[in-house]
Amino acid sequence: MPRLNIKDLEAVALKEKEKLSRYKGMVMVCNGTGCVSAGGFKIKDKLEEVIKAKGLDKDYLVVGTGCNGFCAMGPICVIQPEGTFYQKIKEEDVEELVESHLVKGKPLERLLHKDPVSGAVNEKIDDISFFSKQQLIALRNKGLIDPENINHYIARGGYRALKKVFEEKDPDGIIPNSNKIRNKRKRRRRISHRNKMAVR
Repeated sequence: MPRLNIKDLEAVALKEKEKLSRYKGMVMVCNGTGCVSAGGFKIKDKLEEVIKAKGLDKDYLVVGTGCNGFCAMGPICVIQPEGTFYQKIKEEDVEELVESHLVKGKPLERLLHKDPVSGAVNEKIDDISFFSKQQLIALRNKGLIDPENINHYIARGGYRALKKVFEEKDPDGIIPNSNKIRNKRKRRRRISHRNKMAVR
C-alpha cells in the first residue's frame, strides 16, 4: 500500500463521509466478544438479509462494530444517527425490529433498555446511565465505526493529532510542558543514581 500524506488523509475522510452520507442511517451491530458469544454475527447477517429483502439496503448500512462495553445486554444494536439502543436481540426479533423501526419509524419498545432501578425505558444510548456517565477519550469511537475499516476511523478525525504535529511542528503544543516532564525524568534518574551509589 502506498504511503499517505496529510492531503491523502483529508481526501480519504471526505470520500468516506460522502459515501456514508448517502444512507438515511446506519445499523451498528456490536461484534465484540460478549455480543458475538451471544450470537452477534448471526444478528448482523440476519439484519443484512432482512434489510435487503425489504429493499432498504440503499437507505441503511449494517455495520459490525467493536465492543460497546455493555456485554451483559448483548447482542446489542444501535440505530444511528438517532442513537436508538436495542438489547438482547434474537434472530427471530430482527424481522419485527426492521419493520417497526426502519419501515414504520417506530422504535420497538420491548427491545429497548429498561433501567434496572426505576424501570424507565431508555430509547437513546445517551440516556442510559451506564453510558452517560462515561467520558470517552481513546474509545470515543466505540460502537460508531467498523474497527476493521480504517476509512471509518479517518472519516471521524483519525490521525488528526498527527496532522497537527506535522503542520504546527510544536512538541510543546502537542504535549504541554514537555520540557518540564523531561527535566523531571532527568532529576529522578540522578536521584536514583545517587541513592544507588550511597548504598554501595
